Amino acid sequence: MRSINSTFGNLDDLFLFCSVVKAGSLSKASDELNLPAATVSRRLQALESRLSTKLLQPHKRYLVPTAEGSALFQEIVEDISRLDRTMAEQQFDARTYSGTIRVNVPRAFYYDVARDVLRELRRKFPKIHIQVFTNQLTEQTQEDTKSDILMVFDLTGFEDYVALPLYRTKRGIFARYDFFKKGEPKKLEDLAKYPWIHNYTSSTLLFYAEEKLIDVLDITPHYVVNDIHAQVDEIRAGMGIGFLPIAKAARHPELRPIFPEINGKIKQAYLVYRKTAYTPKKIVETVKALEKGAQDWFSKMNDWEFEKTVRMYSER
Repeated sequence: MRSINSTFGNLDDLFLFCSVVKAGSLSKASDELNLPAATVSRRLQALESRLSTKLLQPHKRYLVPTAEGSALFQEIVEDISRLDRTMAEQQFDARTYSGTIRVNVPRAFYYDVARDVLRELRRKFPKIHIQVFTNQLTEQTQEDTKSDILMVFDLTGFEDYVALPLYRTKRGIFARYDFFKKGEPKKLEDLAKYPWIHNYTSSTLLFYAEEKLIDVLDITPHYVVNDIHAQVDEIRAGMGIGFLPIAKAARHPELRPIFPEINGKIKQAYLVYRKTAYTPKKIVETVKALEKGAQDWFSKMNDWEFEKTVRMYSER
């Protein structure tokens, strides 16, 4: 059985041992490590005592490994060097993760994903400064394109950007469970007589069965608010019906799907950043962190388990 002391407490001393072998002398290694020679000597003697073997021996003007020391050096030097490089790179990253990053994402995505991801980045790299702009617009404005990282649903105008696909949003038609007091609609065109709650201004409704367009309906939106959470609140209050992301609607037991086999146009979300000859590492790593956060979130809260969602509603 391995002793806890086989690793714990020995790593630093093994690093000292490798440093002395590479330097060829105790004094040179102590200079490179910025440690007193007496401290290096004492810790090497303690390591030899724990291993019950002699690791170093004098040879002319140098300090060289014994046969046992040489075998140990060959066994561990690659791993020790890799750890040393990793620590040096981490320290370099901590110094270079500074300056300002401008992030532009929808408000819902900010609270679901970006808030916690960016909070963790700020803890890890305290010199970084992040400016977040939240939006609910379906089209990006010129002001948005000044951001370093954006989330968009349409790549038009972003041809010179790097685009990473995040997730696809599937929207169903939802209403409060008691909204249709005089009987539910029998066919899609019946929906035109009910008040619609939108988070966009279009008066043309497109109805799909997955990716296939099956009907178009012109209506006058009863209420438009460019915030998905506010739209959900209005529908929950029984003020109308509307298209909602299925996973978001499923969080509210008072909502139920209407024509559950029908969905709105499926939307693909992208994370984009400007393509340059040299993209700052802070931008690349922030994008990676947001992408990972989105994958983790939408693996748990996705819009594609539609049949399970419908069964859940039918059991209420």
